[in-house]
Amino acid sequence: MNFGDSKVKIFIYANDHPPPHCHVIINKVETRVILPTLEILSGPKLTKEALDLLLEKLDDLCDTFDHYNPKKHLE
Repeated sequence: MNFGDSKVKIFIYANDHPPPHCHVIINKVETRVILPTLEILSGPKLTKEALDLLLEKLDDLCDTFDHYNPKKHLE
């Protein structure tokens, strides 16, 4: 599921591993971000634009991770 825009792409994958996270891609470079804390799991620091978009979509991102990855935050 893609939550981004033309510059910042934010993905949630089904059957993904814990902790709850999303994949943020900017200029073909990926950063994995823990939800809901927005701590960087791996990859480079995010731009202000990306952080603003994550904050705007945070509730939807968390709900979507839980929907496609039930109980993965408990593992």
